[in-house]
Amino acid sequence: MSYYAGYHGVACYLSIEDFEDFMKSYFKLHPDLTEEEREDLDPAEYAFKKSDGSGDFSFFEVTADSADGMRIFPFQYENIPGKECIDLPIVDQYVVFADYQPDTLEFICNPQYHSYEDILKEFKGKLEKYLPANFPWDERIGRYSYAVYA
Repeated sequence: MSYYAGYHGVACYLSIEDFEDFMKSYFKLHPDLTEEEREDLDPAEYAFKKSDGSGDFSFFEVTADSADGMRIFPFQYENIPGKECIDLPIVDQYVVFADYQPDTLEFICNPQYHSYEDILKEFKGKLEKYLPANFPWDERIGRYSYAVYA
């Protein structure tokens, strides 16, 4: 029996090109990895150092081979006319999920985000130093969803 399973969460997504830029900047700022370690690095299993130095994070790779229906509902859609929901191309994407998901009991009992600025601050704390100054944060942060055929 086969079926689709849906996944979602508050996230910031990077295209393949964004991720390649991220990796170049990351390796430049953290030259402690050997060339062999860089080539063998699995983004989903590696603990990347946060941009602000406050800990680490990892990426989740959403691949076109196994996922479909990738879309983002940007929180700041009023800055992106006609883009309350953006259907993303079915290509590999790299996703960083928020530390807290607002649909959990933990979050309901102890909210961690009180505004978009709180969420933006979290993602910039993870990624900002590694991405170009003109990275489109408002287009890339929101409710990210996709389906996986199982």
